[in-house]
Amino acid sequence: MLKRSFGYKDRAGKATKPTKRSFRDDAKLKLIEQLAQPSSPPSAVQASPRLNSAIVTIVVGKDQRLFAAHEDVLKTSPFFGSAAKDALYTSASSSSRRIFLPDEEAEIFSAVLEFMYKGDYFPRLLHDRRRNTWVLESVDECSSLSP
Repeated sequence: MLKRSFGYKDRAGKATKPTKRSFRDDAKLKLIEQLAQPSSPPSAVQASPRLNSAIVTIVVGKDQRLFAAHEDVLKTSPFFGSAAKDALYTSASSSSRRIFLPDEEAEIFSAVLEFMYKGDYFPRLLHDRRRNTWVLESVDECSSLSP
């Protein structure tokens, strides 16, 4: 009738307690998931631009500081896209495509170009909730956040 089995499969297992979890564990898991998944690009940059497109030289400011950028990256902006197209038609040779921005600041253009490539730039604008003010992120804050 009833058969008694003493095999290892029929034994009861060891009782285990669920591990205690901290509220920080959830934050760590979310951070790890965010770092593991590629972030969605901003709406201005729909897909990563081709970095094998033609190089356009941009001359910025009174000091005529030179910047080099890929044409496909510049085309993500309507202004720079049309300027790159105009530079193509006005240049005598295709190797010397230049955009002149004499009234702009080189530091500001550097941040704009970094945003066009990465979708973000340094320094970030941070909100201080205690004082209800906005401040620029400093290098010290970045090094304290990195592991």
